[in-house]
Amino acid sequence: MYQCTVVHQTFQLSRADRETVQRQEYDLQVWCILINDKVQFRMQWPQYAELQVNGIPVRVMTRPGSQLLGINGRDDGPLVTTCSREGINKISLSRVDARTFCFGVRIVRRTVPQVLFI
Repeated sequence: MYQCTVVHQTFQLSRADRETVQRQEYDLQVWCILINDKVQFRMQWPQYAELQVNGIPVRVMTRPGSQLLGINGRDDGPLVTTCSREGINKISLSRVDARTFCFGVRIVRRTVPQVLFI
């Protein structure tokens, strides 16, 4: 079994960014991709991933932590708008996975059907 690896990082949310994500058609999303994945640009979380934003635990995937993602599988990026605040935010990702991943935070725009479904 691999050791648990923890990465701590900060990101800044300006007042304008915070006002944007407060609007119904926008959200703040955490994304993660596997470096050198055979399927380019798909979102995928490491095994046994645990995410915290400003100390608040955030669920990153619905599959069991021990299960690898299949070739046709995709993970979702959790929305962290409610966990974030204007200014400096702290994000922590722990994992038990020897593969190399890259993760970040982005502002996403919802589609019209998504907004209508709210």
